[in-house]
Amino acid sequence: MILEHNKQIARRYLEQVLGARDLAELDEIVTPDVILHGASGKMFAGRDALRQILTKNADAIEHTELTIDCELAERDSVVTVYTSRGLHVAEYHGVAPSGREIVVSAANIFVIRDDTIREIRVVMDQLELLRQLRQPAA
Repeated sequence: MILEHNKQIARRYLEQVLGARDLAELDEIVTPDVILHGASGKMFAGRDALRQILTKNADAIEHTELTIDCELAERDSVVTVYTSRGLHVAEYHGVAPSGREIVVSAANIFVIRDDTIREIRVVMDQLELLRQLRQPAA
């Protein structure tokens, strides 16, 4: 039962925070001292740092769709594999906006205790993302 509940919390993060861009949800489902291991390999601490990163990413890539492909739960961890589609509308990683659709597959590994997300590890093919961003116009 707890595994399904933890999956629901992870889905809420992906669907409401990443998908719907409702950052107010962070205050309810993420601890103030959350640890984020970003796809770039950098580590960030705190809900405010997470909010800043999500805002920066949302400003550059407007999501049009987020699809959960797979979920696995064990003890206090949930792994969610998802595909995100969005439009590149502002500078991102030094690349000027292109207006092109970007499609990225990623996995988030959540540590969830006491109904809150304590840690998030993002695994994403950064090289594929940069390839799409830098792809010449057709």
